[in-house]
Amino acid sequence: MDKPLKIKCIGFSVTGFGDPSYPVAMDRYFKSLNEPIDVSYTSIGGLSIDALPYLLNQIVVKGDVDLVILEIATSWFSYVRTGQEEADAYLNLIVQYLESIDVGIIFINLYRKDTSDHDIVVEGINKIAKDKYPVLDFKEQYRKQFSETGDDGTTDGVHPKPESIEQFSTQVCKFILENYQDLKVYPLILSDSKIFDLIRLNTSQDMNYEYNSNHGLVLNTVKLGQEITLEHEFSSPTRISGIFYLFGPETNQCNLTLDNEVIHIPMRDEMSYYRRVGYRYLGIRNITRLKIEHPKDVLDVKLAREPWEKVENLQNYLIGFTSGI
Repeated sequence: MDKPLKIKCIGFSVTGFGDPSYPVAMDRYFKSLNEPIDVSYTSIGGLSIDALPYLLNQIVVKGDVDLVILEIATSWFSYVRTGQEEADAYLNLIVQYLESIDVGIIFINLYRKDTSDHDIVVEGINKIAKDKYPVLDFKEQYRKQFSETGDDGTTDGVHPKPESIEQFSTQVCKFILENYQDLKVYPLILSDSKIFDLIRLNTSQDMNYEYNSNHGLVLNTVKLGQEITLEHEFSSPTRISGIFYLFGPETNQCNLTLDNEVIHIPMRDEMSYYRRVGYRYLGIRNITRLKIEHPKDVLDVKLAREPWEKVENLQNYLIGFTSGI
């Protein structure tokens, strides 16, 4: 390769899974060939499907990345949302942002045992990528391996074994080396780039908390202890569509007031033994006042596992509000 190439792998837990994960295996492969290619990644949990489009402008910045590899066909999307139109709109939002910062795109579809190889996400990917972006699909390969040997190459039907990571990451690397010169960038000027911006609340320094997923995602949050209330009044009607927050070992619940409507938002579920991003769609509305309260009452949830860290006080973590779709 004539010039240095910066690749960012973006996806759900499979992208960050393994030792090494497939982006790390890719980076190691390129380094072994002395290719001037750097591979980094950002991974979020598959349960946080709604979060990805709104996190993109913090994950990948214009000028910092040449090529993005999207692994988004192994999420929980098909379980939470069942309509093809929803899947198409979700994928369009992701692609529009990446096109607006002038990067190339490769889709990588990895195997998931309990999901059809042609579910609504895969169908949406094939539709949006047609004649524009490569789609490297490994679903059939591992389905065939399972039918022939009884081993689908995963540890649990979703997350790949080390040998599977080595196999498909090497194939992705070879594809890039052979085809990079032919990959095209489709620049797009967004009619409304603000849909990706988060509305944040100004608070005192001692309420700030930096969330680090240890898989490429770092976010600033506002920490709300029990019986703490935050209020904000906008100078003019402001568009709000959703709220970003964290699930975690010490999170609880909140009452969100938008103008005069009170919305209860659980911020704890059975998977809250570890911290991850949560998102609640609120419907697009224009508001002038908002209030968020962390009540004294404790949400009673039985965790699927023991927390990965011990906590003493309940805290909610607010990332911000979306104004997009």
